[in-house]
Amino acid sequence: MISKDFFVLKDADLIDFKEELSNYKNNILNLIEKKEVLSMSCFYELEKTWTNKLEQIMSKYALHYYANIDEKIINVYQEMIKEYRKLNMSLFQSVNFYEFVKNLVVEDFCDETLKNKMLKSFEDSGLNLSPEKQEQLKLLKDELTTLSLNFNKNISNHKLNSKIILDDNLKQNLSEKELKWFDNNELKYDDNIFVDILEESTSSELRSRVYELRNKIASYDTEYDNSNNIKSIVQKRQEIATLLGKKDYTEVVIQDRMAKNANEIIALLNNLLEVTKPMMNKESDEFLSFVKNKYGIESLQHSDKAYYSNLYSEQKFAYEKDSEREYFPFKYVLESAFELIERLYGITFEKYNDIDLPYENTESFKVYNNGIYKGIMITDFFYRDKKNDGAWVSAIQSPSILEEGIVTINTNFDKNKKGLILDDIITLFHEFGHLVHAFSTAVKYTSLSGTSGMAKDAVEIPSQMLEKFASESSILKDISKKTGIEIPDELLEKILLINKDSIGSFYSRQISFSLFDILIHKNPSANAKDLFKEITLDVFKGRNVDTETGFENRFSHIFSSGYSVGYYSYIWSDVYSVDAFMFIKENEDERKHLFKDFLSFGSSMNPDMLYYMFRGSKANLNNFLMYYGLSN
Repeated sequence: MISKDFFVLKDADLIDFKEELSNYKNNILNLIEKKEVLSMSCFYELEKTWTNKLEQIMSKYALHYYANIDEKIINVYQEMIKEYRKLNMSLFQSVNFYEFVKNLVVEDFCDETLKNKMLKSFEDSGLNLSPEKQEQLKLLKDELTTLSLNFNKNISNHKLNSKIILDDNLKQNLSEKELKWFDNNELKYDDNIFVDILEESTSSELRSRVYELRNKIASYDTEYDNSNNIKSIVQKRQEIATLLGKKDYTEVVIQDRMAKNANEIIALLNNLLEVTKPMMNKESDEFLSFVKNKYGIESLQHSDKAYYSNLYSEQKFAYEKDSEREYFPFKYVLESAFELIERLYGITFEKYNDIDLPYENTESFKVYNNGIYKGIMITDFFYRDKKNDGAWVSAIQSPSILEEGIVTINTNFDKNKKGLILDDIITLFHEFGHLVHAFSTAVKYTSLSGTSGMAKDAVEIPSQMLEKFASESSILKDISKKTGIEIPDELLEKILLINKDSIGSFYSRQISFSLFDILIHKNPSANAKDLFKEITLDVFKGRNVDTETGFENRFSHIFSSGYSVGYYSYIWSDVYSVDAFMFIKENEDERKHLFKDFLSFGSSMNPDMLYYMFRGSKANLNNFLMYYGLSN
């Protein structure tokens, strides 16, 4: 059980961390010098003892780093990452340590997998390089860490220092409802409010200002411009690839994926594009025809698209925006998520109050797997100032079959709204998919449990599979029944239709992002802005698409969040997740156990083999096309 003050930050944390890191290094060097032959299990237990305190310190800073954009926390965490990676690079460039690991005795497949992953780390760290090139590789990876953190910092700081001023010209065109978005004539950067404005505000001037401000974040010709960071990040990655004898960075990254190489990924994306493009064009034509016929607008401004898209959905489906919220209060959605997870995985949650949590609206729960205590879940579901955008799950301490875990689940729902919309419910279920992956583990090493060490294009399979249940009528009806008023069938049908209404456009956009990710790393000398524009124009050929959003400068997934040469994973994994979902639904009672087995192995086995053990075959692409209505 974690201590009550586990998350408290202390002035001496960085000093303690460096001291623990030094102790760990000395312990490893002493162990190597003894030239003993140990079992993998024995070595793991020793290493766990030596790293326990330093990993606790680093883990709590990781939580604060994502939950609270604070300059001091960012700087301390950045220093910790640098020091930790510097030591790892040094160890994995050591011939003596390599010989020690090579001689570790393995007793089962988990031992074998962990040993092979460690041996590969020597290759990735340049063990076979000359001392000069090893130093060069260390420097490159250190610089890359700094650049990636700075990329994220620019986005965060720009948002914190961005606002819209309510001047007289703007004020006279706003309703009382719209004026409530401002506080003391200022509207600070807030993604939740900005989405509402773009979809609901009748003021084209306000919509334009919000649209421009969002696109300006970390973009060109600002003090937070990320273009030089992108250029340096891509160049450093290419230099690393060259040092390791690879043609480009895609070859460095894709080695351990389900996909075999970049060309296989590009082929899948282009094949899917042939299906999504016609549907995207049809969706776009119908929308623009509506705008022209209903409002007489021949050329729609980019800043007005969300507003008229909202009106289009309202009229096409006779749907009032957010009308489902009253049927999906957050507490009942969470309760239903717990019930579904217990039904599918045998994982249960029990409220736990004996921890001092660092932020408002955060809670903690004990987690049980088939009645066995497995650790703590920390929930942080609501938006607040200085919190990172988006949704994520983070293992502060990964659980294993014998060790307790601490896992956080984070979203940015608007607490001021009376309930969730379908997209929110899907997001929540998606993140719970990652969390149950961690707590379903049956492997003995934390570095192989859940998503730890798992192939990037397999990581999203469990999360995307679970999110499919959020679009099940029975689940949504059960949530609404908890309020005492069941959601009307007509409204339920509408929100499910709307959820897949622009699927061609959605996947075309995802394909364009994925192609950019692959191609910028295959062509490191390319100008990111020009390449992003070129791909966008090609994918959306003939459409009125905004190519000057500066999105590439905010593409954190690939430049600062571990998804480099990996954004395609969301599409790749979804093919598998749909296949898994449809397979389970055919006989849930029997097959849910098979899927939990798939989760329980973590990264201890090849994901292709694991999926075959679960499904008895590879994923069927036709299931994906049929599920999203793309097969026609």
